[in-house]
Amino acid sequence: MIDCQTYVVWDVETLRFSWEVPGRWSNPAGFGLAVAVSQDHLGVTRTWVEADALELIDYLSGYDCVVGFNSRRFDNRVLEKYGDAAALDDLTVDLLEDISAAAGRPNCVSLGNLAETLLGETKLLDDPTDAVRMWRGGKSEDRDYVVRYCQRDVELTRRAFEFG
Repeated sequence: MIDCQTYVVWDVETLRFSWEVPGRWSNPAGFGLAVAVSQDHLGVTRTWVEADALELIDYLSGYDCVVGFNSRRFDNRVLEKYGDAAALDDLTVDLLEDISAAAGRPNCVSLGNLAETLLGETKLLDDPTDAVRMWRGGKSEDRDYVVRYCQRDVELTRRAFEFG
């Protein structure tokens, strides 16, 4: 068990759709980083874009725990395109992995279902591919919405983590 005196919760949104990536879901690094949001145990929230990816890896590595939802299998792997993110796995608390292990069923819940059931809250987008479309569209108001969508996912993940 990881001792989480200091922790950061994070999430990524990607540049590409799965059908555009050679190897699809078996190649998360191919999705590319559009934007990531992190929020530490003190509530400090930061936004990161692709140009910040190496700095993001270093930043996450400075915490006792790096908390995410499906992060060990996906988000951590997205960062591998930009630098050595392998060490993050040792720090990762992946809520999807933990819930799936407790339920005895792999990938048994989505973040949206978890948030609705546990917190009575919803995500900002029902379809995550909308985030890719909006980011790629390049309009500042759409990109701002994608950042808010990612921030909301981080907030929901943090609240679920702190719940228990």
